[in-house]
Order: sequence, then C-alpha cells, then structure tokens
Amino acid sequence: MKFDVSSYIKEVYRLIFGLITLFMLGFITGYFWAVLAVGLFLYSLWHLYHLRVLIHWISSSELSLSPEPWGIWGDVFHYLYRLRSQQHKRSRKIQTLLERYKEATEAVPDATMILGKRWKIEWLNSKCKSYLGLKPRKDIGKPLTHLLHSPDFIAFL
Repeated sequence: MKFDVSSYIKEVYRLIFGLITLFMLGFITGYFWAVLAVGLFLYSLWHLYHLRVLIHWISSSELSLSPEPWGIWGDVFHYLYRLRSQQHKRSRKIQTLLERYKEATEAVPDATMILGKRWKIEWLNSKCKSYLGLKPRKDIGKPLTHLLHSPDFIAFL
C-alpha cells in the first residue's frame, strides 16, 4: 500500500491557490491581514473538522465504510479503511484458527489447556474438568500452581 503523492501535491496547489486568492482579495479590499487571517482560520477549521470525523470513525468499534471527504483527507480515510479491513480479516482468520484448535483439542482424549504468563490458565478443554477437577468458568485466569498442589508437578513447571 503505497502513498499516492498526487493528492498531496494537489493539496499543496490548493493551498497556494488559496493563499494567492487571499493575497489578491486582501489587497483589493485593503484589509490584507484580516482577509489572510480569516482565510487561514477557515482552512484550519476544515482540517480540524476532518480530524474530528477521523477520530470519531477510528474510535467506533465496527468496521464501517469510511466517510467520503475530498482532497488529501479522502486519501487518509481510504488508506486507513484499507488497513482496518486488513486487520479485521486477520482477526477473523485468527479467530477461526483458534476455534479449530479448540475443536481439535476436544477430540483428543487428554486434558489440554493453554497457559499464559505466570502459568495462568487461559483456556482448558472439557477433559480438564473430569481428569483434574478444574472448572472453566471458575478457574480460567487463575495460576495453575494455585489449583494443583502436587509438589512434583510444580517442580516440573
């Protein structure tokens, strides 16, 4: 995903054309600094508006279509939408793989669990309930060493 420089160049041209227009309007009216200040203020408001829209769109948890602003903001939203949709696809793929892994471990006759940092239980199959007496809703998140008190097992870990 490469950035298209043409929209950036168009935005620079738009800014230069706007500044030239403001200079001319300021000289014609005799209020050069006031016209320039108002024009730059409006240009800043335009960017602040799009920043607000961007923050609102990014903070929404759902993958929705991006707003359709014009100019360089259109490209910003387009690239971010592509990144977001790629991330969403990766997340769905990982979720599918995790579900398949869980289904596969349920078919295995052994007790299987996933342990996180400090031996905390993140997931366990149904065999852990019958073989080890663990309860998924109660024991997930607890360190395995607090639930199984066998000194040989703790030394093994």
